[in-house]
Amino acid sequence: MPHGLAIDKQNDYYTTDVGSHQVIKWSLSHGYHFNEILGSLSQVFALGEKFVPGNDQKHFCKPAGVAVTVDGSIFVADGYCNNRVMKFDRNGQFLTEWGKSSYNSMGVIANLQHLGTFSLPHDIVANNDGSLLYVTDRENARIQIFRSDGQAVSQIVNPANTEAFGNIFSTDYYGTTFIMLSINDTLYFIPGRQHNGLPISIFSAHAKAARVQYSFQPTNHPFNRPHTIRVSKDGRYIYVGELGENGGRVLQFMINRDGDKVGGDINSALELLHFPVASTSQLQLQIPATLLVVFIALSLLIFFAYKRKFMQVGKQYSVLNRAGFKPLRTDDSDTSSDDSDDDIISSPQRGNNRF
Repeated sequence: MPHGLAIDKQNDYYTTDVGSHQVIKWSLSHGYHFNEILGSLSQVFALGEKFVPGNDQKHFCKPAGVAVTVDGSIFVADGYCNNRVMKFDRNGQFLTEWGKSSYNSMGVIANLQHLGTFSLPHDIVANNDGSLLYVTDRENARIQIFRSDGQAVSQIVNPANTEAFGNIFSTDYYGTTFIMLSINDTLYFIPGRQHNGLPISIFSAHAKAARVQYSFQPTNHPFNRPHTIRVSKDGRYIYVGELGENGGRVLQFMINRDGDKVGGDINSALELLHFPVASTSQLQLQIPATLLVVFIALSLLIFFAYKRKFMQVGKQYSVLNRAGFKPLRTDDSDTSSDDSDDDIISSPQRGNNRF
């Protein structure tokens, strides 16, 4: 039973299968038949042993989500049984893993405040350069943020003094890069169940600030068991996949970033709720440390270059001009002594001092 899906930059597909306990890489080939484009999937490799659950480096137990970064690294949210994240290289070789259950042996949540503890890591996505991972900690109602080596960074939780959501099923990242500057780093996420009687909404959070900004939901057709959310590459559209009691459906929403407006289809009105934080329409610019160092180095080089130039065009001195110099004294003085102690200042010693 396929559950999670990721696509790499070569347009290869990765799926998690909670029925076979595997993660499979697929290659898509195209063909033509009577001017129709036909595609077929062929398996490249499979991680995990088919129909054999486990918790070691070669087995999964109902893996939920998968992400692939620009360097080909594969990250698996092995969530339904094992509460961990596993990392593999582009060829499927195991590299590392991290995570443990938030529950103690008595079945009570004991480590909710600690990053790296999970209650069903259900989805996982990466930012554009693959340096950060965002893992939905489903039943703990938070998104945990990690570096690609597993080091915990931060988390996204309910806004202060609110309980807007009680679970998070899925999330996706959208961001753009302009001359090494990160712009519009946004996470969209969605719960799968109602909380405190509130309708299910899509939430927007600033990825770097790790804060929820606003939410929205259809008013005419409420969400019915949403399970996954994805954003188009250009950031214009959001897609929500539902399970539903009478069969699944996919909903499309359009984002207008000029005014943080959200639009649905013609038959669906939308309700937009803002939280008291910074707006996504403001560009979030950050200067990388490397760029700052290069700027300072260039400034220093220009300064010293001009300083040297001005010194060269100043007054010229001849090395043969002895005017102003006094001859060195060469005779020895009987009254001088290199062993004189006159310049030594002595002071009485004090006892019982410790340094």
